[in-house]
Amino acid sequence: MSRLLEEQRRMKEQAIVCIKNGRYGEATKFIVKVIVSMGKIGTLRERKRGLTPGEVENMIRTKHQNLRSRYAATSMNITPMKIAEKVYNEIILDLIPESTNHKSVSEQLRDEEQ
Repeated sequence: MSRLLEEQRRMKEQAIVCIKNGRYGEATKFIVKVIVSMGKIGTLRERKRGLTPGEVENMIRTKHQNLRSRYAATSMNITPMKIAEKVYNEIILDLIPESTNHKSVSEQLRDEEQ
């Protein structure tokens, strides 16, 4: 079990570095490997439509660019690595929501607003 957790941590770190450096395709591969190692690949398949690696890559790219722009606009001194880590965490939550209703975090938030 400890070796699995260490491998997940290593893949997470690699994904974050890839996001920071704008290598979104490589980051996608590491993120999918983390999800598979967590045994959550079924969660991805249960979504309304299956996500292709290209769609996940676009999600990562868009979220990364938006966060970088937002932090730059507010003159916050947040390191590129912290931004990449935040992107990673948000993507993981979007892809494998913690709740049992299998909705992404953004969908859950929209449901609460209504």
